Amino acid sequence: MPTITLDNLTCIRDGDFWGRAEPYMWNFFFGLDSPPIEDPGVPPNDMLRVATTDPLLYTPATGHHGNLGVTQVGRGQTIAIPAPVGSMKIPIPNNKILTPAGPPTSNWASVGVISMLLEQDWYTNGGVAAGYVAMRMLIDSQLKHMINNKMDSPFGRPAFEPVDVHNCLSPLMRTGLPGQVKAAILGAQRPLQNLGSMLNPDDLLGMEVFMWDMRQLLPAPAEISFFGNYSRRGLWEVRGRVSNP
Repeated sequence: MPTITLDNLTCIRDGDFWGRAEPYMWNFFFGLDSPPIEDPGVPPNDMLRVATTDPLLYTPATGHHGNLGVTQVGRGQTIAIPAPVGSMKIPIPNNKILTPAGPPTSNWASVGVISMLLEQDWYTNGGVAAGYVAMRMLIDSQLKHMINNKMDSPFGRPAFEPVDVHNCLSPLMRTGLPGQVKAAILGAQRPLQNLGSMLNPDDLLGMEVFMWDMRQLLPAPAEISFFGNYSRRGLWEVRGRVSNP
């Protein structure tokens, strides 16, 4: 059972025009391996077919303002990401994707995390909570669409690559938070609160997708360190690790 952990966050350039940044984090952990579908168009002995239905998607209970445990972060400062926000075990049942008949294919299952860093401004806590739920639903929908439209992978390769996840999400994130998420936030706030939110909404500082196939995490025990940047506004570095078990 792999565990993904985002350990710490460093502010290289906060991107704020005045004062210090007030970051918070939305993390969406996923496993791309699910029960097989019964597809009458696929021969039972077709061992190369990707035969999954839904992604395994896990989100921490907390996606609210201040969930990183700090109210202000300045340039050069490093903070520890609390485990309830940045760590998740992914109970992926199979190391390889299954066929409709049951046996594993040659294609490896994958685990990963879609991580978003945001800056607190004038969204309310209730609005942010509603936006977090809406973002989860949108990611779930996009991953399902990706799975259902994925072509067969070459023999012995991962069934899904990081570029697949990037491509299914990037059209939504070009201008910041998607419209559906903003609508959910405004729908959870009062009219006067919405006026303030439209004048000074919370900002998306950046998004990163980290992903590994199970071939990289076997044999257990195994651990891989990783890092990435949130750079849509300012520059922030995140470091973490994925381990099995």
